Amino acid sequence: MAWVVVIRTCIIDAFIREAIAAGCDTILNLGAGVHTRPYRLELPPTLRWIEVDFAATIEFKNERLAGDEPHCRLERRAVDLGDAAARRALLADVNGTAQKVLVLTEGVVGYLPN
Repeated sequence: MAWVVVIRTCIIDAFIREAIAAGCDTILNLGAGVHTRPYRLELPPTLRWIEVDFAATIEFKNERLAGDEPHCRLERRAVDLGDAAARRALLADVNGTAQKVLVLTEGVVGYLPN
């Protein structure tokens, strides 16, 4: 099963690079988990990357990556994406402050109700 994750990661990384080349100014990573793309990918320093996940996951990443520098403008937000009102507020906020957004849902779709 590990090879599936590796292939998926490579494909999504390429998709991100293409979106940035096409003018994407903001990446919204819903259910970011422990991904480290803002640290390992070569990204424009002007790119805004927003990671969203449960508070415990955000706290874990903040602790573990405190000494590392991302290659872009990184924000982390603790939001329960299963809460429709919180999700709508997050999306409205990002939509109001970005020009062209790429939304990644790699790790979250399976957790949301229909």
